[in-house]
Amino acid sequence: MKRNVLALCSCAAFTAALPAAAKDIYAGPTGNGDGSSASSPMSLNSAVSQAQAGDTVYLASGTYSGLRPGRSGSADAWITFAAAPGALPIIEGGNVGSGSVEYVRYVGIVARNGSSGGFGNGWTNGDCSPMSNGNLEYINCVAEGNGINGIAHYCAGGLRIKQCIVAHNGNKDPSWSSGVNLFGVQGGASSNIVEQTLSFENIDISDHHSDGSGFIADQNGKGATFINNIGFRNGGSCIRITNSTNTQIINNTCVNNGQDPSAQYHDEIFFSDTGTTHQGALLRNNLCIPTSGQKGLTMGDGVTAQNNDFSGTASLIVSASEALDFHLASGSSAIDAGASGSPTPADDIGFDWGCIKPQTGQAVSWWSYAVDYDYIESIGGVAACFKSGARTGTPDQGAYEFGASPASGTGGASSTGGASSTGGTPGDSGASSTSVTPSTGGTPGASGASSTGITPSTGGALITGGSPSTGGRLGVGGTPSTGGVSSAGGVPTVPTGGASAAMTGGTAAVPTGGVAAVGTGGTGPIGTGGTAASFPVGGVPAAGGSVAQTGGAAPGGTTATAPANAAGTGTSSELASDNGCGCSVVGSGRSPLGALLVALLGALMLGRRR
Repeated sequence: MKRNVLALCSCAAFTAALPAAAKDIYAGPTGNGDGSSASSPMSLNSAVSQAQAGDTVYLASGTYSGLRPGRSGSADAWITFAAAPGALPIIEGGNVGSGSVEYVRYVGIVARNGSSGGFGNGWTNGDCSPMSNGNLEYINCVAEGNGINGIAHYCAGGLRIKQCIVAHNGNKDPSWSSGVNLFGVQGGASSNIVEQTLSFENIDISDHHSDGSGFIADQNGKGATFINNIGFRNGGSCIRITNSTNTQIINNTCVNNGQDPSAQYHDEIFFSDTGTTHQGALLRNNLCIPTSGQKGLTMGDGVTAQNNDFSGTASLIVSASEALDFHLASGSSAIDAGASGSPTPADDIGFDWGCIKPQTGQAVSWWSYAVDYDYIESIGGVAACFKSGARTGTPDQGAYEFGASPASGTGGASSTGGASSTGGTPGDSGASSTSVTPSTGGTPGASGASSTGITPSTGGALITGGSPSTGGRLGVGGTPSTGGVSSAGGVPTVPTGGASAAMTGGTAAVPTGGVAAVGTGGTGPIGTGGTAASFPVGGVPAAGGSVAQTGGAAPGGTTATAPANAAGTGTSSELASDNGCGCSVVGSGRSPLGALLVALLGALMLGRRR
């Protein structure tokens, strides 16, 4: 009995020492409220100035003039700027991001028509020593029509770009631009992940015409992974590697790039040299359909290459022109033609081609497609454009798995866009960058497994009324757990009957000690207490918070142990960040104040026994 009282005192003391709970802040284009709810939004500038580590700022639909965070989050409490449920907020003028912050996540936001870049951490004049800020995420974002790069990351590590659409960037001086530009990134291939992203019709109008690629590992990079992406009709290459080491290029689809007749480098996958770029390079399961007269791979001799098709034809996919569709055609030689190995994606890209449309008369003569914002808004946001399905059996080549069926809840099917489900089936939020095997009861959804390679746990249910355990991510597109959080277009809301901020005796929407960005940390693509796998070493952040879980095993999974430097990352609806109390003896439904009172009572009893 004496031992139990001491245990209660220990947990109560730990709980009392936790920082203040994170909060949700609501912003609108003309907001002048207090930001406490969607019906009383404040201006975005006010929300940015108030956001602290662990907070989530929700942006309503409409047009904003800028988004420049001035404060960093932390490894276990990211600051998130996210589209409100079902919303499509647009930052007109681009330039989203800041070189002075880290541990910041952007979800479901459009950055377009900027005079310089769309999203990024800021140019460093090419100096990557010391390392710049890092640990940034861009999930379900759109970068279109910006003067320089669409999404750029300079001289830093801990980058994650997932399920984004990047188009028509680089058409202003000085350019030297590509769609997604990783310049001098640090930390190795597992630290910087670009996955399930579409990049098209980007251009470099500089005198050199050296860029204009869909994706580039650019100058002095120490490693990056490009996995399950699509690059098509870019001015330069689909994927280019220049003076960078340890680049992994896996299950990408490249179609008809090299459209700019002035482009210096225009083959689908292009290694700028046979020395530095070959160090640690890996090409696996890529499908290239080159423009007539061009190549699928240049200067790739000596690179580790496994089961790629660099000379594919348009007959391998459903449609390479007009109404595009890069799903594999029935009977395609790319079906079951891939190789297994680590890392291997668990899901495919699942991109919905309704999210772009043919469009003539654009600023550049060979631009032929555009982002269809009306359609995207009608389906509930950018997350709904990615309806990933699980890869099964022998891997296929390219970003699509033939016959893959999207997981239930895919495409933003939530309370504001469709039916939500129960039982904790992982949602639609992300292919793993390594091999992920689902546990019983937890089939990974379209994008549900983390790039950290964590195995989903059985059923993935949370302790009723309790603090969320580490790894309790919500899936993009939002398949909520029983009594948990339902999502709309990939952004969760706090459901009726679930945990609420003011519910007496229940778990707060942002529970003390949980630092959950939304709700009670509903069931995620990585279930409660999922076991952390070894990939990536050193660091691709896990959803919304540290992978590590303090305390006992949660239902449906084994207590996870964080890999070294596992900073929290997430996917489109992966807005939960967890710091659960390590003492489970207080009880899952008891508030921290209640725990403190029990502890004090225990201390009095102990004194009386003495």
